[in-house]
Parts: sequence; C-alpha cells; structure tokens
Amino acid sequence: MVRHAARAVRELGSEPDLKVANGGLDANWFVRHGVPTVTLGAGQNAIHTVDEFVDLTEFAAGCRLAVGLAVLAAG
Repeated sequence: MVRHAARAVRELGSEPDLKVANGGLDANWFVRHGVPTVTLGAGQNAIHTVDEFVDLTEFAAGCRLAVGLAVLAAG
C-alpha cells in the first residue's frame, strides 16, 4: 500500500513524505486485522486542538491523491 500511495503522489507531481504515526488512527485497527492500510494527509493542521483548521489547497490535493490511488488500485 505504501508503494502504491507513493506512486500516486509522484504521478501527481509531488514527492511522498513518509512518516510513521502511532497515534489514534483508524488505520491502526485495519492493520491489526490484516488489512494493508495507509493514512493520507488531507490538509489538517493543529489537529484535535481549539486551533484546528483545514488548508483547502492541501485538502483538494489529498482528494486528488485518493482518486489517483483508487485508479491505480483498479488497475
């Protein structure tokens, strides 16, 4: 999944920024149950604080990435 996601990022003209996130992500549940999973950033900033906001440009890029990844998966 990581390789597919990285490829989708590159095909959209960017370089992937790979990080391990051991926080309270829903992806952890899927991985624990054997489902290959990645988490994609979608413009979130200052998450779970009173200053939380979404950068709409980054959100749109995250949406394009999700569509690109779905197209790659469909093959």
